[in-house]
Amino acid sequence: MLTAWTFPGQGSQSPGMGRQLLAESSWAREVLKQAEELSGLPLNRIRSVGPYSELRRPEVLEPLLTAIAIGYVDLLRSEGLNPDYLAGYSAGEVAAYYAAGIYGTETALAIAIERGRCFAPFTTEQARMITVAGVPFHSIREHVEAWIYQDVHIAAHNGPTHATLVGEAHGILQAESFFRSLGAQVSPVDVAGKWHTPHLIEATQLLLTKFQTLHLRAPRIPVFSSASGTLRSDPNELIVDLCRGVSQPVRWHPILEQLFESQVTRFVECGSGRVLYGLMRHSSLTPEKYDSICVEDRNGGLRPLKKLVRSA
Repeated sequence: MLTAWTFPGQGSQSPGMGRQLLAESSWAREVLKQAEELSGLPLNRIRSVGPYSELRRPEVLEPLLTAIAIGYVDLLRSEGLNPDYLAGYSAGEVAAYYAAGIYGTETALAIAIERGRCFAPFTTEQARMITVAGVPFHSIREHVEAWIYQDVHIAAHNGPTHATLVGEAHGILQAESFFRSLGAQVSPVDVAGKWHTPHLIEATQLLLTKFQTLHLRAPRIPVFSSASGTLRSDPNELIVDLCRGVSQPVRWHPILEQLFESQVTRFVECGSGRVLYGLMRHSSLTPEKYDSICVEDRNGGLRPLKKLVRSA
């Protein structure tokens, strides 16, 4: 059985995430402490007690997601588990690249912190993000392109009939009403800005400047770029895609299709929120053809991970 480890991004957060991981893993606690020292932010306090308005801030969330994901990577490996492929969804790519061996812990955290800081000026209370399910993607795209002056954008292509939309509140409300009238399922995604749209081209350019001197290694495990939706073996191309991705849609569906074609049948989500686990239901495979696991339950517990270890 071939396995892919996947890493969720912003929108997967919840108060108390990583609870049992941090209680049981001294390494995970050390990584989070390092992230706090590098960022100058009380990440663990915000993670555990909030307030939630602080948890969703990108300068908090990006390093926090990365630190917790790194903790899961090393915990899984300590149990003798390893992936055949890696893929990260937006912010999750930072940890995916770490798992691929492109860089070490400190560089991963530094990248996540810089991403969060670059996002911060673009946060806005007027931004809204939703997922639309049950309508062919080509139809979603056609309708969104017709609303370009309403500031509605496709932020992610998640499946044959699933997309993420982001934009100004008034435009997203119109889109939500329209797609509901077509019978679509519409759900909110809690993010703080118009991520993966041209609004963040300036952030892309800033990140490209900051990351051009990084010392990188070739990936030891095949890893996908969510900006291109393809495997990349050149670490410099991966970093460029990581920067480009903040202002371009996430191409998650093409990644899943290639993983299916490569005979991957087990998907292990290394993080909280079960977001990517949920997206698997909208893929082109029927549930009996794959095994999808999120290492963490909804209360921050490790029961799914421990079940995975026992079955390995």
